[in-house]
Amino acid sequence: MKKYILAVTFTLSAIFSTSGISFPSVFPTGTTIFQPEKTWSGYTILDAADKKGTVLIDMNGNVIRRWTELNGMGPFRILPGGYVMGGR
Repeated sequence: MKKYILAVTFTLSAIFSTSGISFPSVFPTGTTIFQPEKTWSGYTILDAADKKGTVLIDMNGNVIRRWTELNGMGPFRILPGGYVMGGR
């Protein structure tokens, strides 16, 4: 009887201890939660991930415009009149 209780205790502790320390090995990127009622509508300008210019994206992540001639270090800014300022 003692061996049975010991075996059950060991098995249960092995099962629950591994689930307690497990964590995902792949983490999501990009927008994972988008609540339009809690955000300001607008655009974001940032360095392209492929290092080939600068992109302007909307709140859904759609590329609106890409500037291939601006491929330096950011930060990039959109000025009044539609001019883009940034590194080159």
